Amino acid sequence: MRPWFEVPVLEGSLVRLEPLAVRHAEDLAAAAEEDRGSYDFTLVPRGSEVGGYLAAQFARAARGLIPFAQVRRGDGRAVGCTAYWDPRYWPGRDDLRAIEIGFTWLAASAQRSGINAEAKLLLMSHAFDSLRVARVDLKTDARNVRSRRALEALGATFEGVLRSWSMSWAPGEEGILRDSAMYSVIAREWHLVRNRLVARLASQLPGPSSKTHPAVRPQDVHRVGAAGAAAVPTNGTAAAAGRRRDHGARNDPGRGGPGQRHVMAGRARGVRRPGRPAAGADPGAGGAPGHRRAPPRPARLTSKSHMNEAPSMYEMEGASSAPPCQIGQSPSLSGPTGRPPGPGPGAKARFPGPSRLPEFPPGGARFQR
Repeated sequence: MRPWFEVPVLEGSLVRLEPLAVRHAEDLAAAAEEDRGSYDFTLVPRGSEVGGYLAAQFARAARGLIPFAQVRRGDGRAVGCTAYWDPRYWPGRDDLRAIEIGFTWLAASAQRSGINAEAKLLLMSHAFDSLRVARVDLKTDARNVRSRRALEALGATFEGVLRSWSMSWAPGEEGILRDSAMYSVIAREWHLVRNRLVARLASQLPGPSSKTHPAVRPQDVHRVGAAGAAAVPTNGTAAAAGRRRDHGARNDPGRGGPGQRHVMAGRARGVRRPGRPAAGADPGAGGAPGHRRAPPRPARLTSKSHMNEAPSMYEMEGASSAPPCQIGQSPSLSGPTGRPPGPGPGAKARFPGPSRLPEFPPGGARFQR
């Protein structure tokens, strides 16, 4: 056995992965006899067959299998198995380039508890960070919809279905090849998958922050949210893209500064972009640099509330100045479009009361936008 397969115990917060041994037989027999409704396409022994199952797993070690018992931290009982499998080496070298995670099953009581997700996090962390592989494979029976959804939830990429690829473990299909759905995680996307798993486990881990998770190394983390948000790498494509966004925001006065990229996501929730006038404001009053000034809005005419007091002429507030009417000229109340100008925010005019009316030039008054 090559030294790369001397894998230590992998310790998590929910599960501990120990090298599979005979001492786990009793716990595994009890785990295998729980509800077996999810084992239609999975190799899971009956309680009375655990001894033979362990012997077969130990025999596969000569071909590169490294089996683990999944020990639940809550009670210290083995509740399932998993393994490294199908190691592939670089040509002419002793270091790995790829490995598969497989032979996984869990007792019904341990399913949907976070144990499977954390076990995958521990195994992939050791594969990428310690063994330095370029790729981790995961596969399942193409008919196993539940397993395929679980792999997709981990963040693995679906690569297609290989026909007649692996031995079928379905009852009654002994000696028959199955179609296998292939998934993978590669080295350059590992930090994204890891952050996704850490964020997913945050609500199920006992600690308050994902930064304390054993699978997250300090050198791989730039910042972690207080409520278990995903870690951001200190280098790589995501960090470089973040620096480019910050630089662009600082040098574009129309984008509202470095915080503008956070505002973009809030537009659908009704968050107003910084520097843009709010609804109902006077657009002619100016705005942030980089925004075009809108033309002034026309005045709005409103009735005066006093019945016995009226000015001798219109009292205009906020209206644009207009030239006086010339003799012999018929002013028009229409705007540039030929329609009466609509009311504008901030513009007010007062009508005199009905008891006293001012005198107008013939033809009415003229307003100009």
